[in-house]
Amino acid sequence: MDRIKKIFSEKAKVFVAYITAGFPSVDDTLKLMNILVDNGVDIIELGYPFSDPAADGPSIQISSQIALDKGFKRDHYFEILRKFRVNNDTNPVVVFGYLNPVYNMGIKPFVANVKESGGDALLIVDLPFEEQSEIRPDADSCGLHIIQLVSPSTNSDRMKSILESATGFVYQISIRGVTGERENIEETVTKHTREIKSQTDLPIALGFGISKAAQIESVIETVDGIVIGSSIINTIRDNMKNYEAPLIKKIRELSESIHHAN
Repeated sequence: MDRIKKIFSEKAKVFVAYITAGFPSVDDTLKLMNILVDNGVDIIELGYPFSDPAADGPSIQISSQIALDKGFKRDHYFEILRKFRVNNDTNPVVVFGYLNPVYNMGIKPFVANVKESGGDALLIVDLPFEEQSEIRPDADSCGLHIIQLVSPSTNSDRMKSILESATGFVYQISIRGVTGERENIEETVTKHTREIKSQTDLPIALGFGISKAAQIESVIETVDGIVIGSSIINTIRDNMKNYEAPLIKKIRELSESIHHAN
């Protein structure tokens, strides 16, 4: 079953939420995943903590460091995925991370563990499209999507090549720079979305910098999904001792903004 294809076919607009595995603790991660899907999240990006997350802004960097400081290990990641799948065979999970941990374990065993544990796709942010041939055969053989990123600085020729090999959905980056909450998103986002849509039939999820209903409303008509991460991480960090109620409130507000077209 292709969970990603199914969720995009069932929803007019899809809510993709990022959290970091092991933050604020390993035990909390499964609880957080269930909170997300119970309150309107459709797809979870489960971040793999890494000591040098180059594409991530301060909020996600700090969450990764907290997880590592608390003793997060590789086996914890796959254990969390397996436990989530015991009671949820519906919501896709994208394994979001960096190439170093994949190489450290070995491409073939890492990909096999993702599949066996219930993951649906890989999003390796520091793996250029041109170098994906090392990992694609194993991902393809396991039926895992490799989510492609298209940024405002991606030129037309390169974008064409990226989109020709894309599966699952296309992750459109809305801003130049790293992840993190922003007051505004770039005015050219909608034009960029239309350019991408002219070259692919895959759904497009827009991420980086989005955290508010007004931002969502300004772009939701042209994209198929919205990705939100730093705002969720910040809500947990700001209410570390009792994050559940504030997080549920936040997720429901974001979900309402995203799903109003459903």
